[in-house]
Amino acid sequence: MRKRKCFITAVLAILITAGAFLCAPGASALPEYKPSEGYMSSKYYTALTEYKLTGDQRYDTVALALTQLGYHEGDSELDFDGMNTMGGKNFVEYNRIYGKVDNGEGNGTSYGYAWCAAFVSFNLRHAGVAESAAVTEISCSRMVKWYRAISTREAWKDASYVPVAGDVIFFKTGTSNSVSTHVGLVVGVKDGKIYTVEGNSGGVVGMHEYDVGAKTIVGYGIPAYTGAPEKPEYDFTLEAPDRLGAYYTTASDGLNFRAEPTSSAAKVTDPVPYWTRVDIKEIKDGWGRTEYNGKSGWLSMSYTIYADDVVYSVYYKTGKGKTPLPQRKKAGETITLTDSVPECAGYTFVGWNNKKAGSGVFLQPGDVYTADATIELEALFERVKYSVVFKNDDGTVLSSETYEFGDRVTVPEAPAKESDGKFSYTFAGWDSEVAERVTGDATYTAKYTAEEIVTEKSSGCGSAAFGAALIAALCGGAVAVRKKRRVH
Repeated sequence: MRKRKCFITAVLAILITAGAFLCAPGASALPEYKPSEGYMSSKYYTALTEYKLTGDQRYDTVALALTQLGYHEGDSELDFDGMNTMGGKNFVEYNRIYGKVDNGEGNGTSYGYAWCAAFVSFNLRHAGVAESAAVTEISCSRMVKWYRAISTREAWKDASYVPVAGDVIFFKTGTSNSVSTHVGLVVGVKDGKIYTVEGNSGGVVGMHEYDVGAKTIVGYGIPAYTGAPEKPEYDFTLEAPDRLGAYYTTASDGLNFRAEPTSSAAKVTDPVPYWTRVDIKEIKDGWGRTEYNGKSGWLSMSYTIYADDVVYSVYYKTGKGKTPLPQRKKAGETITLTDSVPECAGYTFVGWNNKKAGSGVFLQPGDVYTADATIELEALFERVKYSVVFKNDDGTVLSSETYEFGDRVTVPEAPAKESDGKFSYTFAGWDSEVAERVTGDATYTAKYTAEEIVTEKSSGCGSAAFGAALIAALCGGAVAVRKKRRVH
């Protein structure tokens, strides 16, 4: 049974080597990890990069994990900042350390898959723990198998063991101790309670507590940390005051409403629907007491979010050019819409609209958004209009048409040019190659081949009935002879 989510009161920060690093030394199958643009824009990345490593890898692993408290999974790669508190499709930055996978969760081959093991691996790698000392994994059961298989050191402890901070704790939902369905990091043990930091518990990074030796615990993996004391005693904050008041339920399929604060208690009503606002009057062992449909009962706090923590988002969808990052707000706050507008050759951006056809709310960069609701804005574009002109060589306009970007150009019929007595003219094409489709303003001018007309004087004799060649030869009669072709 998962206990309630706690929050660390102290602010922790971390420092990692700037730039990209190989997340799994010696494991060529793993990708080179580089922080996403969305994650780098977040408070979680700021906390990550401000913490200074101590050299005690056990301590640093836990400290790094605690900087991520509150990070929420999202619905797409746009949510890698961890701020989509309504997200539920497992898209998280931590999965990028392992790569895109199709886990059959409906997201295809992507970064959207169950992420508790990836969260543990993410913090181990950022603390500098070698791959040979703690495996990078996304499968809890494979991670258990890896620790159990190590024979050169004591890397596995069963559920009777009392852990210390930095141990990897594995959980089960069934009875088998060889199958794990969830994993986290131990933060500390106090008064018979194990305190942990976990990812993918209710879709968020949070702290939880369990009884030492709880039946849901499979066992513990012990990474081969360097720089850690033989008997570590760390002073991490383990508890925080309960926050009573308004919450929203976050279980996508509905949250069970039980008679007592335990998962074995009878259900009082049908499950409470997703995103139902409830008033929590008491918190006990990770369960919250509230009223629903006129009855009193208990909800698992792992699948709720405090109302004041809810974040509303403005998402941008472009279809062309670069998509701006989402913007976030809490209730009562305002957002000034991004001045980063998409650019695409041949199109002019005209604004944002929450309906594809442009029939909804029309907004411009710099406008203020105040609604306490998440909205997706679609970029509206107009195709740029261009002028295409065809001219004769004397400047006479043969055709002038207005086209939109990408339209097919209509070429006019070949023009003619009258003889001027000295030359006759034949159309020879256009001064530049005519583009098949419009990409900008264009002017094309006709070219002609000129043939000079030469007139020879006549002696006055002879008859027009004879051929020109004979007259020219015998009588010097007047004839027009073409000579000297050239192009104008």
